Amino acid sequence: MEKLTKYQKRFALYAFGQSVGFFLLLNINIHSQNWSNIKITAIVFAMLMFINGLMNGYKDGRGKVLHNIGFRYHLLTFLLVNVVYLLFVAWPSSVFTFWPDIIGIACWGVGLLMHYLTTRNTIKGYQVDELFE
Repeated sequence: MEKLTKYQKRFALYAFGQSVGFFLLLNINIHSQNWSNIKITAIVFAMLMFINGLMNGYKDGRGKVLHNIGFRYHLLTFLLVNVVYLLFVAWPSSVFTFWPDIIGIACWGVGLLMHYLTTRNTIKGYQVDELFE
C-alpha cells in the first residue's frame, strides 16, 4: 500500500473540514426547516469539494506517474464523508438516521468498486498494453 502524498493529505484535511461544516449546517437548517438554505449549503459544499479535488489532484498528478490517482481521491472522499456522516448520526441532537441513508452509502460504494475495476490496470488513463507494446 502506498502512502498518501502531500496533496492527498491536504485534500483529506480540507475534505474533512468541509464535511463537518456541511453536515453541521445541514443539521441546523433541517432543524429550523430552512429549505432554501439547505439547497445553498449543498451547492456550496459540492463546489468546494470539486475545487478541492481539482486543485490538489492536478498538483498531485503533474509530472508523476501514479497508478489510480483518481481512484485514490475517490476512496479518500468516500471514507471521509461517510465517517463524518456516521459521527453526526451518533450525535444525540442530530436529525440524521442511519438505516434510510445506508442505501446511498451502498450505492456510492458500488460506484467506487466500479471505478476501481475500470481503472486498476491503467496509468494516467492509458491501458498498460498501449504504453508498453
